[in-house]
Amino acid sequence: MNQTNGITAEQFREAFLASYTKVRSCFSDRARWSEVFRAWNTLMLWQPTATYHPPEEIELSILGETAKRLGVSYQNGEPLRIDAVFSAQRNDWFPMLVAVEHENDWRGFESEVRKLLSVRCPLKVGITYTGESPKGEQYRARIARIIEEDFAEISNLAEEGPQTEYLFLIGAESDDKEISCWYSLGFQARTGPDPRGFVPIGEMLTSTI
Repeated sequence: MNQTNGITAEQFREAFLASYTKVRSCFSDRARWSEVFRAWNTLMLWQPTATYHPPEEIELSILGETAKRLGVSYQNGEPLRIDAVFSAQRNDWFPMLVAVEHENDWRGFESEVRKLLSVRCPLKVGITYTGESPKGEQYRARIARIIEEDFAEISNLAEEGPQTEYLFLIGAESDDKEISCWYSLGFQARTGPDPRGFVPIGEMLTSTI
């Protein structure tokens, strides 16, 4: 597939989840998984270079695999200070089809949200993590409020295409170094953030069947 007309949030979400599952399934040994888990950015963002190689179990990072599934080029290394960019042009990040911001610590996620709000792109994706405890639910609610408030603030200053899509994904980390559940908040610029906030992706898929 060669994507030249944009990527929807639904397409990205499905490709991302399939890619995460593929990469995670490559590590059956718990000790090895704990080892590579400590270098999570490598699993999520890594791109091959002449001097740097991935864990031997995988060929592509999660986002690299996601781009492959979507049939687009993948650029990282913070182009335009954005963590990663999907584009239709090989070896060029412009024009962007998808801008991706990834933050390990949710407490630093607001700056990533603001970067996404500041760039012009058909689809903007933010990814971070919270715990799976009741506190994690509180943190996800706080992130949803940040997104809502910052979106309202910038919308009063600068318009963007009404069909522009936003997709925010939060992985709930369990104590045994697993992502127990992914949560999603997606919306178009014309409508603004969903007042429901983050919803478990399994619940979303069930509700659409």
